[in-house]
Amino acid sequence: LEDIDAGDMTFPRDIPEELRPFYSLNGIVNVHIHRKIFQDGYLGGAAEKSLWKTGNVWNEDDINEAVAQVKAKTLIGTYKLDETNAVAESLYQVDMKGKSVLVIGSSHPWIEAICLFHGAAKVTTLEYGEIISNHPQIQTETPSTIRKKYLDGTLELFDGIVTHSSVEHSGLGRYGDALNPWGDILAIVRGWCMTKPKAFMWIGVPIGDDAVLYNWHRVYGKNRWPLLAANWKQTGKGVKFDSTTVEEVFSRDISKWENMGVLFEKVDPEDYDVESEK
Repeated sequence: LEDIDAGDMTFPRDIPEELRPFYSLNGIVNVHIHRKIFQDGYLGGAAEKSLWKTGNVWNEDDINEAVAQVKAKTLIGTYKLDETNAVAESLYQVDMKGKSVLVIGSSHPWIEAICLFHGAAKVTTLEYGEIISNHPQIQTETPSTIRKKYLDGTLELFDGIVTHSSVEHSGLGRYGDALNPWGDILAIVRGWCMTKPKAFMWIGVPIGDDAVLYNWHRVYGKNRWPLLAANWKQTGKGVKFDSTTVEEVFSRDISKWENMGVLFEKVDPEDYDVESEK
């Protein structure tokens, strides 16, 4: 299990030849090497500090102010104001009141503020680097700390997951993580294991023609998207951040990808009806 979170601060400039078939799904996913190799190596250290006014320290008053801004529709998260408001609006589909929510990937607590606005009792942020939270309803974990709690039985299972523009980076080495063609899928699988039966998952990732833009991020199309959503069923409408159809977005050139958020419910083994699948 430790291999899933293995670190590598060498930031390889290219994908090794022996790994390319796995990243490309044997040639059906385009692989492009970005002209700039990003080196945001936070794994094992402090989280990104430039995105939030107090760096990797999240103070209660600042978080409460962000929650108020969610209500006023004035919070500018990591992305544009319209995207922040679209995510907040989409999450009205989820009853978070009194729930425990896992946020996968966050160096700016805008998703956390949205969850608290919607009534979450507790929010746990899982991030490569260390974040210090001084808010009583926000707890932070790194891959190593949450893995230890899960294995020793002290981790309380979550009622749901919210992740936006995060898992598409997993396994590409940008953040000091070792190269892993299945890093994104494993990140969602880990979330499945840490949630209660019938848990919800709201996931936002770049959508377009299938591609790996190494080492920037992945773009999910008709081939990779079903793998990411395995063992989850869609229960809510997808939210796109422009007015196009999903079909049109899936066929877009990779230079015109856009983020899309979709709500799912966890599928447990006992939910499978083997007879109906025959």
